[in-house]
Amino acid sequence: MSIMISELYDALTEAGSSTGTARKAAQAVAGLETRMANIEARLTNIETEIRMLKWMMGFIMVLLVALLVINFQIYMEVLEILKAASTN
Repeated sequence: MSIMISELYDALTEAGSSTGTARKAAQAVAGLETRMANIEARLTNIETEIRMLKWMMGFIMVLLVALLVINFQIYMEVLEILKAASTN
């Protein structure tokens, strides 16, 4: 026998539903609650992974900007050397 919600079962039987129908409805709702709990756990895992990916992307972007700055500095130094060589 699967899990069922006793409060729902009692309410349905008091409302005039047969015990078999009330039992099936309570079991169906309990099954939905289990599925919702599983979905919530999976969403929590996904949120954690997204948070980690955001930090990784931020780190990569900082490295990229640092590399661009270094390349620009090297480019400027090369231009100065070329200017000095062309004037001599």
